[in-house]
Amino acid sequence: MVITDEIREILTELINTGVGRAAKTLNELLQYEIMLSLPQIKVFDLKDMQDELTSREQGTFVNVVQEFDGAMEGAGILSFPVVNGKTFINTLLSKDEGDEEADCDFSVTELEAICEVGNNIINAVQGTISNMVPAESNYHLPETVISQYIVPREKLKKNEIYLFGEVFFNVKGIDIEGVILLIYAYKNIELIMDNYLDLLR
Repeated sequence: MVITDEIREILTELINTGVGRAAKTLNELLQYEIMLSLPQIKVFDLKDMQDELTSREQGTFVNVVQEFDGAMEGAGILSFPVVNGKTFINTLLSKDEGDEEADCDFSVTELEAICEVGNNIINAVQGTISNMVPAESNYHLPETVISQYIVPREKLKKNEIYLFGEVFFNVKGIDIEGVILLIYAYKNIELIMDNYLDLLR
């Protein structure tokens, strides 16, 4: 299935609506305004995706990864550079900046809190998209990973083609920025489009 301008526009609208809901959730948690970029939609084979990610993976990241399957198959990722992740959790837990450790170690409680936020954000995005399409998604348990990679390489399949939706965000007034990623198996695109267009007819 070729990604035409029309398909790209619809996918962008779906992701934008889902991320908007997620930003509202994040705003309520942090009590700060969340600024969002427009969603970027790309299609990659495994090598091109790895090349794209490698070009931006400089440093260490704290990621919440949640896979889903069912009618829609893929994963959602909430990712911060590790220093931003520490600032984020300090803000969330109402800690002073002086509590931030220089080496950016995370306690078990902090990792659990980040995981819970990631779970809420990813569910807000994917849940909205699933409802709009509609197509059922079954969610796996989220996991928090501190890594030099944004996307865990072991979760990518060699012969798969992926739809890659990406939205950058920052928190107004605080030095926090991150990215929300949605990665779908390419075979999902036809299902998404057929179901969504049926609703418009």
